[in-house]
Amino acid sequence: MAETGTKVSDSIPDDGAVKVEDSAAADQETGGGSRILRYPSDLDPDAGRELMKFSIVARDALEKDQKSIYLYTPAGISAADSASYATQDFGFMGGLQQNANTMAPALRDSGASTSAIKDIASGISLKEAGGAAATMAQQKLSWGVLSQGKIISGSAKNAHTNLQFEGVGMRSFTFAFKMVAESKTESNAIRQIENTFRKFLYPTNEGKLGLMLKYPPYWKIQFFKSNAENGLSENPYLPFIDLCYLRNVSATYNSSTNAFHPDGAPVELDLSLSFDEAQQNIREDLYQDKDNYDSADYTYERGGLQATIPGGVQ
Repeated sequence: MAETGTKVSDSIPDDGAVKVEDSAAADQETGGGSRILRYPSDLDPDAGRELMKFSIVARDALEKDQKSIYLYTPAGISAADSASYATQDFGFMGGLQQNANTMAPALRDSGASTSAIKDIASGISLKEAGGAAATMAQQKLSWGVLSQGKIISGSAKNAHTNLQFEGVGMRSFTFAFKMVAESKTESNAIRQIENTFRKFLYPTNEGKLGLMLKYPPYWKIQFFKSNAENGLSENPYLPFIDLCYLRNVSATYNSSTNAFHPDGAPVELDLSLSFDEAQQNIREDLYQDKDNYDSADYTYERGGLQATIPGGVQ
């Protein structure tokens, strides 16, 4: 896979990206007669524009893009990373253990002299010891009278609460595009783009009986920067996204007009796409140097579920 700043290609491949074939062959499993779609139709890497590439990737052929869609980079790109923690109350016994861990080094370093033991013990008042004993008794016996005594004395148990790391959240990404068809050719391209996304959101039947469903393909999402000298290369300033499943496709036709082309194609299409990463990532999945505090480089290596299931995904 390409790493930061690595040249990917000199141009977007042009193999009839905006051509619509009126034949059965145009609606094959690859999503249409052309392997490359784009909007706008004059999207040119030599113009120095930022752009995005959405590629369909089969679960059993991660190294090959089955079909690619190039779109302009929209405004408001958002990426949210999260980790989950749970609170744990260690209570009275946790407090005793914590104090034991604190006292042990002092006793060891002092040679367990009588004076050292007295110094440590002097920090524990009779009131504190009594309150701790009452708390322990209450936990054991649940006596209401002990709660009343603690209220009167103005003391409460120390819950000794700590945070426990539980994992990281699954990441989701949403992108919104506004497409305005300025010609019949461009309206056909927009129609193909919309239906390619929608088509490959869905699963297919696994076998003739339809008792099981076959997973939809992965989507590979890449942010590119382009210029005349280096062609296309992945933009290191925008987030690295691992292989995803397409979760939601929302299309709004003619949101600000009621104009149509002569063949019935709407002039405008607002397309919203939501993706979920297929696996839970750790630091090694996202960054080349996982323990290098000065590096900001992404790995640009996509593993997906096939890398985590023994024998791969069939």
